[in-house]
Amino acid sequence: MNTIVLFTVGVVVGIAGILLFRLRPGSEKRLYGIGLILAAIIYVGFALHGDGAKWIGIELLGLLVYGAMALAGWRGSMWWLAIGWAAHAGWDLVVHGANTPFAPRPYAIWCAGVDITFGLYIAWRLRSARSFRLD
Repeated sequence: MNTIVLFTVGVVVGIAGILLFRLRPGSEKRLYGIGLILAAIIYVGFALHGDGAKWIGIELLGLLVYGAMALAGWRGSMWWLAIGWAAHAGWDLVVHGANTPFAPRPYAIWCAGVDITFGLYIAWRLRSARSFRLD
């Protein structure tokens, strides 16, 4: 599938996720945090299942970093979640774009679309309303 199409589908799925998360206003912050952790866990799963044994350490490090960002976003500034989602798009495209034998390239491109959508949305909401909180 075409890179632009995959990324666009990721953006559409991200928008659908935003709309679903907004149905639970008291849980949005937690849902974005859990989602960020799950996004990192998926790559650990790919490495365990596929030909990625030498990558397990890298994927676990990613899980630690994104898990820490999710925790910081839950307990502190929501900017950690915005940055975490945007950074995960880089993880998708730079670390996994065409570099790993175990992570499907189409998934990495699609996931980057979701990640950027979530990161930009959270940042936009934080900037557009001083009193905005996703908890």
